[in-house]
Amino acid sequence: MARLPVLFFVTALLISACNNSNGNRPSGNQQAAQAATNELPGQAVYQKNCKICHGSKGDLGLSGAANLRKSTLTPDEKIGVITFGRNGMAPHKDILTAEEIDQVAAYIETLHDE
Repeated sequence: MARLPVLFFVTALLISACNNSNGNRPSGNQQAAQAATNELPGQAVYQKNCKICHGSKGDLGLSGAANLRKSTLTPDEKIGVITFGRNGMAPHKDILTAEEIDQVAAYIETLHDE
């Protein structure tokens, strides 16, 4: 009879250990959510609207797009170009909100070469 409580305790301990073995590792969905929260403001909007011509690092230069890593424009000038367009770049005033334009301009600042 003394074996039954010991067997029950050992079984419960093993089940508990198995259930907690993945407790410290986030699931794939949790990792994706964490990666999304690590994005800078404007990064997702940039990736969706600007990456096609400027590239993910700002230096693709497709169809004559400016190299954003070497841009000498001020933040306000960047906002103007994004809003109203320039040379071959289309205006984004009807595509992006003013807040998104501000965020993209700020994000572009993070792409500069050091």
